[in-house]
Amino acid sequence: MGSAREDIRSGGAVLGEGRNSLGTEGGKITEKLADFVVGTRYEDFSPEVRHIAKRCVIDGIAVILAGSAEPCACILLDHVISLKGERECTILGKRGTQVPVRLAALVNATAGHAMDWDDTAISSTSDRGVLLHPTLPPLVAGLAIGKERGSGLLF
Repeated sequence: MGSAREDIRSGGAVLGEGRNSLGTEGGKITEKLADFVVGTRYEDFSPEVRHIAKRCVIDGIAVILAGSAEPCACILLDHVISLKGERECTILGKRGTQVPVRLAALVNATAGHAMDWDDTAISSTSDRGVLLHPTLPPLVAGLAIGKERGSGLLF
């Protein structure tokens, strides 16, 4: 089995008895994950993994747009606008509405979860009964930070 980084990039799993999904024994998972995020470039991922990621991003943006008209998203956006912060980052589905970066991520995430259409991942092992929504949290954070820093990869 390759390193955790190689397996994640190729779309493989790194699971074994007594080990977490990054192939480490307790305690160091945050450090390993941070190293992976900081040390990985777009080109490091296989074409298949990049294709799946693009589909997840498109799906995530679609559910944010769909949820942007839901009452919970509108109420939160009205509150955020009332705070009168800097116009730094766009609220998806709200034509040019911009708010502070941290609040844009919050409003976009709320919209994305509003209709409960976001993707899910259920653990395939019997020792983990976890249901996750893996796309929206990193997507809204990435969109907000990418906008703030003027970075991002077009696809």
